[in-house]
Amino acid sequence: HLLSRRQRQMCIRDSTSIYRQIFSLSVKNFGGGIFRKNYPIFATYTTLNPFIMKKVLLIVAAILLASAVSAQNYEKNILGVRAGLNLSSLSLSESGVSLSSDSRASFHVAVVDQILLCNRLPFYLETGLAFSSRGGKLGILNFRPSYIQVPVLLNYHFNIKNVVTIQPFAGLYYGLGIGGKIKDKTSGEKADIFGDDGLLKRSDLGVRLGAGVVWKRIYFGLGYDIGCLNLIKESDGEGTMRNNCFTTVSYTHLTLPTT
Repeated sequence: HLLSRRQRQMCIRDSTSIYRQIFSLSVKNFGGGIFRKNYPIFATYTTLNPFIMKKVLLIVAAILLASAVSAQNYEKNILGVRAGLNLSSLSLSESGVSLSSDSRASFHVAVVDQILLCNRLPFYLETGLAFSSRGGKLGILNFRPSYIQVPVLLNYHFNIKNVVTIQPFAGLYYGLGIGGKIKDKTSGEKADIFGDDGLLKRSDLGVRLGAGVVWKRIYFGLGYDIGCLNLIKESDGEGTMRNNCFTTVSYTHLTLPTT
C-alpha cells in the first residue's frame, strides 16, 4: 500500500521482461544447444524415423492380411450327396440276458450340409436328411425296417498339407420309421414291421460316432450308430430291442456359394 498505482505497474512490467529473457536464454542454451546439437540420440527418440515407421506398418498389414486370408480359407457351407453300405444288427435283452442278432447288409443315401461355426477354426455343424435301411436276422426272422433320419453332429477338419482332410465327428441322430417288413425265412410270409399291427415303434434315437477322410473332393467314412431307445412297442419293461449299425460312406461333396 506504500507504492502508488503507477509504481506497481512498472514493477510488474519489469518482472515480466526479466522472466521472458530467462525463458529465451533457457530455450537457446538447452533446447537448441545441448540436447539437439550435442546429443543426437535424443533427437532420434523424439523424432520418429520414417524408415522404421514403414517397416512397422508393413508388418502390421501383413499380420492383418494373413488373419483375413486364414479366416476365408474355411468353406462356410459344404453340401454332400452320400451313399454307403450299412451293416446293421439288433441288440436284445430280457431278464438280464443280452444277445445280438446276425448282421444285415443294406444301404443308405443322404444329403448333408456342413455349416461352419467359427471363422477362425474349421469347426462344423453337420445335419441333413437320409434314407437308411436297417434291421437284423434273428433265427428264422429277418427284420428289415426303413427310416428317414436327421443327424445333428459336430465335426472338426484336420487339414494335412492341403492334400488330405481328416474329419472326426460325434453327435446324435433321430430316425422315423416309414416302412419295412418282418419276413419268416421258412414260410416266406411277411408282416408289417410298423403300424397298428407292427412289432416296433416308429421313433429311433441314438448316438453316432466316426471319422471321415477327404481326398480330392471325395469322402470316405466309417461310422457307428448306437441305438438308445427300446424299439419294442409292447414291452413289460424287461425286454428291449435297440438298433446298432456300422456304416461305410463314400460321396462327392460340393461347396455352396457364400454371400
